[in-house]
Amino acid sequence: APVAQVKQLALRLEMDPAIKLPVQGRVQELNSVLMNLAGNALKFTRIGTVTITIRLLEDTGNAYRIWFGVRDTGIGIASSHLQKIFEPFYQVEGGTRRKYGGTGLGTTIAKEHVKKMGGMLRVESDEGQGTLFSFELNMAHAPARMVPVEAEPSVVSRRVTGKRVLIADDNALNLELMREMLAKDGQIVTTATSGEDAIRILSDSDFDIVFLDFNMSDMDGAAVFQAYRFFRFDVAPTFFVTADTTPQTVGKLDQLDAAGVIHKPLTFEKLRGAINSCFPGESVEHAQPAARSTAEVPRLRAVPVEFIDPEAIDTLREIKDNPVFLHKMLSDGICDIETMQDKLAVSIRGGEVTAVHRDAHAMRGVSLTLGAVRLSALNDRLMTISSDALQQGTAQILKDLEEITRPSLAALGELRDGFGAQAERNSHSA
Repeated sequence: APVAQVKQLALRLEMDPAIKLPVQGRVQELNSVLMNLAGNALKFTRIGTVTITIRLLEDTGNAYRIWFGVRDTGIGIASSHLQKIFEPFYQVEGGTRRKYGGTGLGTTIAKEHVKKMGGMLRVESDEGQGTLFSFELNMAHAPARMVPVEAEPSVVSRRVTGKRVLIADDNALNLELMREMLAKDGQIVTTATSGEDAIRILSDSDFDIVFLDFNMSDMDGAAVFQAYRFFRFDVAPTFFVTADTTPQTVGKLDQLDAAGVIHKPLTFEKLRGAINSCFPGESVEHAQPAARSTAEVPRLRAVPVEFIDPEAIDTLREIKDNPVFLHKMLSDGICDIETMQDKLAVSIRGGEVTAVHRDAHAMRGVSLTLGAVRLSALNDRLMTISSDALQQGTAQILKDLEEITRPSLAALGELRDGFGAQAERNSHSA
């Protein structure tokens, strides 16, 4: 919506009223696909409308077959390029479309996500008239206890408070943000900065709930969890936290018999839902805070807004709506991304595919936390790149890494400087 507003385009959502029941599905992948397709549609449309349509095709009684479509009135794609746009790093050369830039990764990732969900991403386009991306999914009806989609949003949220919580993460930014989120909800928080540190703390102390980052540098969360279960009889409900949604990791986590998995980016809803699920009889209602004014949110001017998801900034403000805190978090995140970019580039040049997967995962986690959506999408692709593709596309991958990281950092820098200016004004007026 912010991109459409800046470009003075109409953005429409057409939701079939026949879809009355909630469904089960892969929420993160579906959101990623629709955000990517809508973002591309806005990018390649100068005048007119982008329409997101969700239509019921069939109700079998226990599942829906749903059609998802994103249509724009933009520049379109020549028929000779239609199928090639799903190839990794492919870009339409020449003509009007090439001037818009991009990595050629978005549609490839979207196609892979749709395939994981059991569908096929299709494209139709008339050059100069617009483009339609669409796919169909079978989605099982969710249990009746879930809130119907037509229900009004609740004005209260249920929370469990006062629990002894351990969080383990070797990234200081992610660790601090998660600590702040849990502390704000009244939890008693202990932190561990490595897997070894987590094992030591778990062996000496009792906790009500544990959150383990799955990919720590010294050992993964699975090894920590297995050690925890080995030396303790009274194991607390344990959740893995990860930015990795690949089938290999999902399958590995499913076999560990933990309490669950939380995929980054972290939100209050995800954390509260995890804790509530472990203590269902202890949650109490809390009134939601009044809607926050957006007047004091710094605006992006020199950098296209599509590089940053404003919802991530809203989450940071929900943790602590203080410009000094926000300036520090963004500053730390920018430093992390700059360091990770250099490390990832070294791994790419060396053709070390395992290191590329590891470094891309680390960079994706921070990118998701800060809302750097284009950067997180690139790293999502690099997390599963094959050795052959890495060897053959080294130069292009390095170029894409630079061309996406630079404006992403510039956008984050604008926000950081905006919050810094707010903090300075507040200090002068105090």
